[in-house]
Amino acid sequence: VKKQEITGLLRAGITSERLGQEVLAFDAKLSELKKSLLSRGMEVEFIQFLERLGASHNVSETIWLSERLIGDDRLAFSTSALSLEMKGTFFDLLDYLTELEEGPYYVIIDGITVDGVGHRQKRGSSAGTTETETILSPAPLTLALDGVVYWQKDDTL
Repeated sequence: VKKQEITGLLRAGITSERLGQEVLAFDAKLSELKKSLLSRGMEVEFIQFLERLGASHNVSETIWLSERLIGDDRLAFSTSALSLEMKGTFFDLLDYLTELEEGPYYVIIDGITVDGVGHRQKRGSSAGTTETETILSPAPLTLALDGVVYWQKDDTL
């Protein structure tokens, strides 16, 4: 990726000084991204982060993390599949997801299933018609998430 960026900038007629600035900016962004990627030996730390997150938001969870998948060498990072099944109130689950998104790890959620979302209740109105409204259930909801976490490429298995 870095080589392609530099080649593109050179073809666009960029000066060497500007190229140096662009390379430094790119390296800074890449360094920041790498901090959010898992590296060898961090699996337990990552799972403990998820467990602490669940405990702090009153969410019970089952965590499944696959082994690291080594794929195509042209890809910048390797991945692991992540599945979470959680139970909690709507707002507890929402807080959990917000903190997961703002957390230190790069997690992509590409599938979500919610079970137990409220119920519909009919009520009469003054004009004699019936209105339907959705009421959020205070009972726990079940949320299933499927996604991936990313690994630093330079780690070996």
